[in-house]
Amino acid sequence: MSHDRAVWVSWDERKKVRGFLVGAVLEWPALEGCYMTDLYYLADRDGVALYKAFRQWGIAHGATSIQMGVSSGLPQAGKFYEAMGLKEVGGIYFGEATA
Repeated sequence: MSHDRAVWVSWDERKKVRGFLVGAVLEWPALEGCYMTDLYYLADRDGVALYKAFRQWGIAHGATSIQMGVSSGLPQAGKFYEAMGLKEVGGIYFGEATA
């Protein structure tokens, strides 16, 4: 079973970073096998290429499913994942970290 992490970066012709994805393949606690997940993903272009590269890498490293999160609150992020064939499951809850 694989437990790997990697980073993908996209930049333009002026070497300005246009997007990046930090991802991992992790063991699925309740089931046999591994899943791939994003740890941090931000792109203003080349988002599809970053996602596809990550997905191919995850499959090659033993992932049998993919889990991507949206914590920005931007509705277009969820629509992007749906266009990539994923479905919304669950949610992320946010609060201030105060004593």
